[in-house]
Amino acid sequence: MESLQETKLNTFDFQYKNPHEYKFPEGKVKVVDILPIKFSDSTPIMLAPGWSENPSAYKDSIKLMSGKGRRVLSVRYPWRVSKVEDSGFPQVELQKAKLLLDVLHAKGIRRTDVIAHSEGAINTLIAAMIEPSMFRNIALDKPAGLSGKGSKIGLINRFLSLMKQETKLRPWLATDPNAALASGLRVARYIAENPMKVLKELDVLTSYEITELMRDLKGRGIMISVIAGVDDPLFPAGEQVEALLKKFKRREETPLEGYYSVRDHDLKRDFGHNALSLYPDRHTALALNALDNLQWKRERIEGK
Repeated sequence: MESLQETKLNTFDFQYKNPHEYKFPEGKVKVVDILPIKFSDSTPIMLAPGWSENPSAYKDSIKLMSGKGRRVLSVRYPWRVSKVEDSGFPQVELQKAKLLLDVLHAKGIRRTDVIAHSEGAINTLIAAMIEPSMFRNIALDKPAGLSGKGSKIGLINRFLSLMKQETKLRPWLATDPNAALASGLRVARYIAENPMKVLKELDVLTSYEITELMRDLKGRGIMISVIAGVDDPLFPAGEQVEALLKKFKRREETPLEGYYSVRDHDLKRDFGHNALSLYPDRHTALALNALDNLQWKRERIEGK
């Protein structure tokens, strides 16, 4: 007979392996929804995945946050773009934003914190613009849309640089043929099965800017922090800071409550663009701490 302790240990695995599937007007979506054994904060965290990613990439991060007493949700987006009502936002990101909102409504969640990785920053902020009352604090991890406009070729070259960096950070990708094949095939399959969607996503990733969204959301009471990588090949911290200061002139004028420029000083290298999945014990803990800091600041302002 299984002990109570064993039951508790199996709770995360059971929930993770049994995602919920919903069909919304914007498309089908699978949702991982993990309830902690004991809550430290009743407000859940939505982990918005980066380009071509899904909850499996963030399993260890989700587990860490759940272990810290937070309910954590993450989504697997449909691979096809569905037509959604035009509201001035890019269709490919608007679909994802609406799906995030669909999930929150379906789950009966009235307000959430968010950790948004890479491209997830864009659709998260769009979702917050549509229904700001549903969002409390947002940590943007290695966000797209903050480095200024660029070219598709430039972004592709940066992605190739990222792949080289990833191989150095995870040597087994190169030495284990099964691992390397699985990693490469996942991205290749995504591109092959969604060529038109990928082109639309590249358009957004190289042309869409999120600074105005952040400024608008700050005015609506949503607190936002950014976690950037010093040597992130895709969206380096230096370029983000330069773009921010060019737009806002002074640091205190930016719509951010916090900006974390990170590097792993023990390893003498950058955490990497995908640190949220690579180093949950360090980088995910930092993202969680960023949310805690935002909430601490919010409570001081509100006099709680």
